[in-house]
Amino acid sequence: MMNRRSLGLGVAVALIAASSVAGLVLEAGRAPLRWADVPWALQPLIFCVAGVAIMWKRPGNIVGKLLLVPALSWVLDPLVGWRLSSVDPETVQLDSGLYLVLLVDNFSWLVLVFPIFHLLLVFPTGRLLSRNWRWPVALELAMIGLLVGLGLGSETIGPIPENGRGDWTVAVPWGFVSADLFESKWFSIGWPIGLVSLSVAGVVAVGVRYRRAGGVERHQIKWLLAAAGLFASVYVASGALGESANAVLEALLGLSLAAIPLAVMVAVLRYRLFEIDRLISRTLTYGLAVGLVAAVYTITVVGLTAVLPVGGSDLAVAGSTLAAFAAFRPARQAAQAWIDRRFDRTHYDAARMVDEMADRLRNRLDLPTVTSALSGFADRSLQPSQVSIWLRQPGGTSDQTIRR
Repeated sequence: MMNRRSLGLGVAVALIAASSVAGLVLEAGRAPLRWADVPWALQPLIFCVAGVAIMWKRPGNIVGKLLLVPALSWVLDPLVGWRLSSVDPETVQLDSGLYLVLLVDNFSWLVLVFPIFHLLLVFPTGRLLSRNWRWPVALELAMIGLLVGLGLGSETIGPIPENGRGDWTVAVPWGFVSADLFESKWFSIGWPIGLVSLSVAGVVAVGVRYRRAGGVERHQIKWLLAAAGLFASVYVASGALGESANAVLEALLGLSLAAIPLAVMVAVLRYRLFEIDRLISRTLTYGLAVGLVAAVYTITVVGLTAVLPVGGSDLAVAGSTLAAFAAFRPARQAAQAWIDRRFDRTHYDAARMVDEMADRLRNRLDLPTVTSALSGFADRSLQPSQVSIWLRQPGGTSDQTIRR
């Protein structure tokens, strides 16, 4: 007989297949599918793959299930859009099927947002920090219950205008809650306060967990923070540019969002976990180097344009391009050294000690110097309580042991 784990994984795999098709259908149904839309179309597939991988390797960790929940809305969304596209607002008649579709359209965003709030509270162990952290969970349930309860009792219902499916409403015969309630002062103030409270609680929970955690758990949290920081950076850049943001930035935003479930999967499964410091270091290095090169290019263009005669703009651009190209390598090396000294100190100190040892051994090959350098390197890098060196005697079978 099929056990619960196999059944759950089978449903999850089916959800992966459905979500991948649903994502592509959704994006293609809105407009002709562009290359920049592909990362967004693959979001449900990525969330599902990450969730199933965690469920398979860590069946007791709720994080995998939390990643599967947002993909559910991507599966239902194309079906909802297809059903509402056939509705004529002038002659619409409410029936049980249409009512269910409208409920999904109104509440599907809940399964996108609230699992993320809860993920922050339980990542990476799948458990809350302590019983004192039950209040955010109670707040989550209260907010979901309040919104769903008011929605089920509303006198009117219609699609969410922001989803692009029309701006119309239809009367609900059994409704008793006035639609004006959602526009009232207490709701328009209280609901955002609740969302902000959950956001702050999640961030504080991650911070407290990081402070209390050991080495492994800290690296797990670093993966999540790195992915979230990447998404936030691209999101801010996209918001600053507004409508002028191009397809490349739109695709990068989708890729940065996909990096979050992938980072969660890597962290929970502990796959190549300790490479996060090097990843962050290289990301900061190239980001800083690109910024420095851009500054060199801008300053050079402005300076050459000011000193060259009228019509020398082409020469200024060519000269600035050459200057920026020449400045990239030294800028990257300077940025790498600065970043390693401050954010990847272990790697920086190890590289410095290796260089120092190689320099000492370059001209001195006598046994006392070699043993002293090796034991000193071990002391500084590993800090052991005792260092022993075994040396095989030439032509003999016995070993010589040197202890420090």
